[in-house]
Amino acid sequence: MMAHPLQEIVLGFFNDERPAHDATTISYCLAGGLVKTKGGSYAPTRAYKTVARDVLGCLEEQGLVVIDALGWHRRTWRRP
Repeated sequence: MMAHPLQEIVLGFFNDERPAHDATTISYCLAGGLVKTKGGSYAPTRAYKTVARDVLGCLEEQGLVVIDALGWHRRTWRRP
């Protein structure tokens, strides 16, 4: 499988302070923080969440992240 164009950026979000992510937290990071919605709440846009799911799926297929028992993606720290 080919690497996703945003793979290295998303892998950079996994660190000692935040070792686990899901599509929502990745979408916040990709959006550069919080995005104000029409209803006044803060949430990532659907586009960022869709991209986040796609990147996490690619990373999982490559064995660079695994899903733990709680559904969080954790980096395996292996390089191909």
